[in-house]
Amino acid sequence: MTREKRNKIVFLIAIFGIILILITAVSVKIEKQSEEKTVMELKSTLLSITKTCVKDNKCMNDTVTVEELNSLGYINTNLKEKLKNYSEKSYIIYSIKEVYLKR
Repeated sequence: MTREKRNKIVFLIAIFGIILILITAVSVKIEKQSEEKTVMELKSTLLSITKTCVKDNKCMNDTVTVEELNSLGYINTNLKEKLKNYSEKSYIIYSIKEVYLKR
């Protein structure tokens, strides 16, 4: 094998490696953004549910747990499925519109 041929093979392997690293980095970033979007949607949904609970005068405290919302019947089965990775001790502070999801 000549030196030129060997250099060409090494160059192609290096290019392939760089492309592989770029594809991996992009896929990890997309997955992370998807997870962040899902969490933001969950938080928004929980805030909306808490608002409804407060307006219905069923939630008397400023701080409401997911467990409390569930026991009052505000969380449907679809949302329960989305919240399965989080603790029922996760809580929502309605006055400052903040949701704290615990794993």
